[in-house]
Amino acid sequence: MSPSGEIWSRSAARRGSGLKRRRGGPALLSVLLPGLLVVLLAAPAAAQLQNGQIQGLVTSDVDGKPVPGVTVTVNGPALQGDQVEVTGADGRYQITQLPSGDDYVVRFYLGETVVERPGVRIVQNKTLSISVAMPLKHMTREVKVIRERAPNVDTATASSGLEINEDVLRNTAVRG
Repeated sequence: MSPSGEIWSRSAARRGSGLKRRRGGPALLSVLLPGLLVVLLAAPAAAQLQNGQIQGLVTSDVDGKPVPGVTVTVNGPALQGDQVEVTGADGRYQITQLPSGDDYVVRFYLGETVVERPGVRIVQNKTLSISVAMPLKHMTREVKVIRERAPNVDTATASSGLEINEDVLRNTAVRG
């Protein structure tokens, strides 16, 4: 190796005889090696930061069919607020990025029906499955139709006007 950091090597006979200069030896290695070490050492650290998750299926307690549109909330001491998800058309939900801990409460809301699962424990890097058979009461939806008539406006003879009285004449500035 030369003092400038260049590497000298013998080339193959077909390329010619003698020494051939290659650039980028120790200088390139000194740049790539720390980057490679950072990537290799960061992978276990990223794995330590992963959280747990909850997933499940919400079905009807009557016929076992999936129930879409159920609001699922998770609340716990390690959360700053509720994490909320709504079940899809297949009745499934998934809530991710939950810090590990005890005493989580999972609630399922559908109309006025609430199902609660207290005392849930979230474990780091684990997926907890919580499925619920939702009791479906005879739900009624009341729709009220209010009929109002818009005021009639006569657009053919519409006129506008202004009343001019003594006060208006006294308070109007006159140029000139």
